[in-house]
Amino acid sequence: MINIIQEQRNFSNRVVDRYGQDQSGTVTYRFNAQGFRSEADFNYTPDLVFFGGSTPFGVGVPIEQTFPHVVAKEKNLKIWNCSYACVKYNNQDFFDTISLVHQEVKNIPIVVQWVSDKYDPLCTVPVYTFIEQTKKLYPDSVHMLIDSLVEKDKILSGYFDLVSPPFIDKSASTTQAGPKTHQLLSKFLIKKLV
Repeated sequence: MINIIQEQRNFSNRVVDRYGQDQSGTVTYRFNAQGFRSEADFNYTPDLVFFGGSTPFGVGVPIEQTFPHVVAKEKNLKIWNCSYACVKYNNQDFFDTISLVHQEVKNIPIVVQWVSDKYDPLCTVPVYTFIEQTKKLYPDSVHMLIDSLVEKDKILSGYFDLVSPPFIDKSASTTQAGPKTHQLLSKFLIKKLV
């Protein structure tokens, strides 16, 4: 199966109620054998795969209220949520994970949450290059830029389907998108993934 960065793999097959910025103890985080937040191991072929950081991961949000889970339920899809949280990640990590998944699963839609190039100055490849490379692997892809460092007036047009939507509520971590924001993101994606 896919290998992920070591810090995330340390959570393989664990259940915790405090994770990263969420120290509330009110949300249960289950990690599958691959180290991703999921109720099941990725031993099936998905209909849709999510990639990204703490927003699709759902820090501080019960898994059933995260937008990947809501989209899967509403559209009756089997998903993999290959999102990272609470480890240092950048767009290179997201693209590397996309490339690894592509070795196993092709010809399906994917949803990617990218971060601003300012998020990690050591990553010298612009986000636009990663999007172009991703579209070659997965032409049916949705690209979102969700990051507080985004300067919307400097975004190139035609790359992102959604750019830094406002968070209308906060999660249990008080720093991330809450359940109402996840609900709105799921409605956007349900329409987008016709």
